[in-house]
Amino acid sequence: MPARPDTRLRACVRGAVLAAVLLAGTVGCAAHSRRARARLAPVERAEVLMRGGQVDSALQQLTMLRDSLSGTRDGARAQYLLGYLNVFSSNPQPDWAAALSEFRRFMSEYPGHELAEDANAWVRLLTEIETLRTKERMRSERVQELLKSDMFLQQVGGSQGVTVMLDSMQRCTAQRDSMAARIKLLEEVIQAIEKGP
Repeated sequence: MPARPDTRLRACVRGAVLAAVLLAGTVGCAAHSRRARARLAPVERAEVLMRGGQVDSALQQLTMLRDSLSGTRDGARAQYLLGYLNVFSSNPQPDWAAALSEFRRFMSEYPGHELAEDANAWVRLLTEIETLRTKERMRSERVQELLKSDMFLQQVGGSQGVTVMLDSMQRCTAQRDSMAARIKLLEEVIQAIEKGP
């Protein structure tokens, strides 16, 4: 026996009502989500951008907030996040020198802030990395000088000088490799700190 027209109509109406309720709920959730994001403090919105991989937008927001909210709790948070953004693992172009500068500025402007201890740890770590990189660069330059000297000595036939130079070059290369290993270890420590416990 075929379904009565009013039964089909009722089924259609129920389906339409259900669809309308579901749609209203979804639209309501989206609207609520937008309102929730709008209620976030500006620094929190910038942090959401940073953690979402929108590094350039976060950098612009945080710089503006740091400058406009200087001396406030949000200004301090923006200053700290500017340092952190430069070592953040999702940042495709981390800038360790900029991070060091931002954390030093934070320590200078907000020495008693609750994040001062973290910022100080970053300053010590980044300073150590900078020192190691400088030493590695200097040793690498020295190796290049020795290589050039070695070639010169070989051309003029000073074999004893060549031996001394080669020994010296090997020591420099070993020190450079040791420095590179230390830098790698410190970079791994930074990534572990970033990920947290």
